[in-house]
Amino acid sequence: MAEFSKFGHPGNLKSVTSVSGGATLHCTGSMYGVGAVMKVGSYNGTIQLSGGGSVAGTALTAGVVYNLSVSKVSGGDTGSIYVFKTQKVS
Repeated sequence: MAEFSKFGHPGNLKSVTSVSGGATLHCTGSMYGVGAVMKVGSYNGTIQLSGGGSVAGTALTAGVVYNLSVSKVSGGDTGSIYVFKTQKVS
């Protein structure tokens, strides 16, 4: 891992967290910097955007990475969603 500390992360997405349906994740503090999501299975929660508004998990296609500036994911009762931190934030 010394190479990553020395040279940085080569890709646009540098870490991922899985959020199960029914759980809530606030993208603040150590989770600040979520810039993409990917629906897994039949996730039916809500993705809140940092500039306002929201996207229903049911409107997303599973397996597709969506570049969104996320402030919170919550709700639902099935599936899960991956939230990715982007390279723009350390």
